[in-house]
Amino acid sequence: MVFQRSGLTLFTELIRFKISLISTVSAICVFILAAHHIPAMIVPLFLSVFLLSAGASALNQCQEKDLDALMTRTKDRPLPSGRLSLPAALAISAGLIICALYMLALYAGTLPAALGAVALLWYNGVYTYLKRVSAYAAIPGSAIGGLSGAIGWSAAGGGLDDPRFIAVAIFLCLWQIPHFWLLGLLFADDHRRAALPTPSQTLSDRQLALISYVWIIATALTAMLLALYRVISSAAGLLLLGAMCLWLILSATALLKTDLRSNDLRRVFIRLNLFAIGMFLLLAVEGLLAL
Repeated sequence: MVFQRSGLTLFTELIRFKISLISTVSAICVFILAAHHIPAMIVPLFLSVFLLSAGASALNQCQEKDLDALMTRTKDRPLPSGRLSLPAALAISAGLIICALYMLALYAGTLPAALGAVALLWYNGVYTYLKRVSAYAAIPGSAIGGLSGAIGWSAAGGGLDDPRFIAVAIFLCLWQIPHFWLLGLLFADDHRRAALPTPSQTLSDRQLALISYVWIIATALTAMLLALYRVISSAAGLLLLGAMCLWLILSATALLKTDLRSNDLRRVFIRLNLFAIGMFLLLAVEGLLAL
């Protein structure tokens, strides 16, 4: 039993369970928004998107084993800690990805499966490389959020040229940029130890905090555009949307403090993530209310 628990813990660490789950939830909520109901296929769709996210995360840890070993935040992950071998991690990653793409093609169709492959290539082939050479990799890397939403939207039969989807995709991309920049501020010392290029090489922490605040305001304004495109149109949904955006902007004012501390950064970071999850759920509810 102890071995089983240890193996499960190792697996959840390798696939970064929470991050994979959040990515999956965003795709599923967009699927519900487009489908306007919850069909039986949502179960295999959820599983296939989760497996794809998990496989991409496992592959990312294989690619960044050397960097993870240098950072306090990541040195205890399965690969740098020596609890899992690289061949085993690669095999797990390959198995997850193959199963995910097969299930996507089988249950959702060719387009969602193709979008899943593009998302994988962008995350592991482009973004993971860019992090080593550019301090601003988070900006092109944020496209992963839009691709996740595209998988859900297309699985429901929605057209990717639909203005409503485009508005949703912009939000899904944009909120990730301050997310990554706040992570950069929180773990700046780790990134320096790993010799990763960061904006702090040319900008002060104060400047980075102010820029992150601007990105957060842009995120809130982009969320409000969902009302303009009638993605969110119910009275309750509009009220909740406005309240959530106001809450996020007010929460982010902590970044304007001249004596900004790590606790302030962490609080804003957590609230930004809670805002994003709340938006995902709101999109799903709006899809169901449109029946």
